[in-house]
Amino acid sequence: MAYLPNGHPDSGTTNKQSLSSSEILALNSTPITLVAAPGSGKAVQVLAISMKHNFSGSAYVVAGVLEIKHAGGTNLVPPSTSLLLATSTKTFWTTPLAGEMLENAALQISATVANPTTGGGSLDVYVTYRVINL
Repeated sequence: MAYLPNGHPDSGTTNKQSLSSSEILALNSTPITLVAAPGSGKAVQVLAISMKHNFSGSAYVVAGVLEIKHAGGTNLVPPSTSLLLATSTKTFWTTPLAGEMLENAALQISATVANPTTGGGSLDVYVTYRVINL
């Protein structure tokens, strides 16, 4: 992707969503919306994803992996739990995997398999995206 200065119409918008420890502990049963559904005839195109685990107390015990995907779609980030397993504050950055864009679908973060069982700290998720007309 070519460099685009901030404010350029194609450079995207960045949303920050902060997840509390209680939200992280319920990520399998209660996915968190990172970007709202954009409306009929539109889709969210993810450009980049950054996360910061703000460690506090103990690492999370996670049965599956974290995933970021459009509601009803496939995972857009390389599967990983290492961020939540860390015993200190850590950051993670990635560009999305090639995948589907679903019309009028929210972008969500969730945990596969089961809810994390224990752990502490919060998670800041930054999503840079643009809404495209289909």
